Amino acid sequence: MTPMPSQVVAGAKQSIEQSGLYLVKDQDAEDQTQTEISTKGRQFALFYDAGYHTKTPEGLDFIIHNTLGDPVVGQIIRSFIPEPRWGYLRFFSDRLSSEYAWFFHIRDWNKEEEAVYTLVVQFWFPGSTVAYYNGSQSNSFNADDAENWGLLRTPTSNMDKEGITETVVDLPKGGYAIIDSRLGWTCRHGKFINIAFGTDEEVATWAKMSLPDMEDLRSKVSKLQEQGFRLNFKFE
Repeated sequence: MTPMPSQVVAGAKQSIEQSGLYLVKDQDAEDQTQTEISTKGRQFALFYDAGYHTKTPEGLDFIIHNTLGDPVVGQIIRSFIPEPRWGYLRFFSDRLSSEYAWFFHIRDWNKEEEAVYTLVVQFWFPGSTVAYYNGSQSNSFNADDAENWGLLRTPTSNMDKEGITETVVDLPKGGYAIIDSRLGWTCRHGKFINIAFGTDEEVATWAKMSLPDMEDLRSKVSKLQEQGFRLNFKFE
């Protein structure tokens, strides 16, 4: 029996709270080994191969449909951040050196009880392999954004700490993950797209995503916002 979306959301929330990670591998419809059937990794690979048109009305619709507009993904995000704002989008590959663990955020040790304030949805293309460092979201590291990609990096040797466990995941058909932004990972092989959602307070500190100043895009952004999707764009 296929679980109800509410059951999937509850399980995902618990997984993120405990390990910093909820991951779903893409599979075929007849494969019932998972509670959720997904083809999102493959869909994003096709989207990328078709030109990665993120700055078009159709591209914005595609991204929203698969994140905040998705009945499972959107509710998982809202279970942590009731009013999430989309504020980051970037394509990556194994150009991210495997000598480093990569983070969107590093835990702030000055805050004893730091709640989840940003979630990153990662869409992994078929043939990818990723290592996640479970427990790293509860630690602090010296890290830098040397490449100016909006990611922090620290040598993988810093993951050899008590309480941190490396989990390597092969994604032959692709898949997606929703992670606490303070969880580290290393792309061993493949390609993926990071899309981040945060609280208003957090996203206000990020650079706005840019869109061409075109009437159809202004209209699309307005319609999405009227539908309740909260965005962080500027037109130029």
